[in-house]
Amino acid sequence: MQTPLVRHEISEGVATITLDSPRNRNSLSSALVSQLVAALELCAADDSLMATVLRSSAGAFCSGVDLREALDGDVSELARSIVAIQHGMLTHPVPIIVRLDGPAAGAGLAPVACADIVISRDDVKVAIAAARLGLAAAMISVPLTHRLTPRALADWMLTGRTVSAEEARQAGLITRVVAADEVDDTVDEVLADLRKATREGLLDAKRMLNAAMVRELTEHGDELAARTAEAFSSELAQTKIKQLLHRR
Repeated sequence: MQTPLVRHEISEGVATITLDSPRNRNSLSSALVSQLVAALELCAADDSLMATVLRSSAGAFCSGVDLREALDGDVSELARSIVAIQHGMLTHPVPIIVRLDGPAAGAGLAPVACADIVISRDDVKVAIAAARLGLAAAMISVPLTHRLTPRALADWMLTGRTVSAEEARQAGLITRVVAADEVDDTVDEVLADLRKATREGLLDAKRMLNAAMVRELTEHGDELAARTAEAFSSELAQTKIKQLLHRR
């Protein structure tokens, strides 16, 4: 039996999906990814939903691909599954709110970029350091290209530097940045506003807003996943990953 790494519950028309793998900072292991895809599908099937909140239990929101797993062999299936998460979030029938209570990095930015609204603590940091490992973040490029300004995306991907929540908001990744003690109230305010809409209106608006990303991901997702898997298997990337894990 799989260890539960993703929890979900539905209450008063709102689904809450929680990443709960603190051992590896909610990194995208095969197990966590498959459970997240399943949770999204289960919640999407509930016709009473008005919104879904995606959050983490504690610490990091998502630290990216599970690098220890990436050293064990071919990551093709994992890359395809991470593309499936993006597709599942973009086509999820109701708005998804990401509650960003901790840092997100690399592929961990995919759920953030695919969310419809992102509420972040003001002390959160994000980064895309794939280039430092000999990678190009190909499999998460579609939502990042649509959410971020071109200059910000080039800066982040090329330098791999750590970015503050406020800078990420200005670049288009995050919707609102608030103090830690204001996150609950802000999420509740957003949910209250969503409940004022009709479900039909929310569904139609979300389909319209995400149509271009869905088309692009459908057309190029397999190619981007394959490119990512090939890059991860390179001698350079494997060496860099081993060095990084050794320093941790």
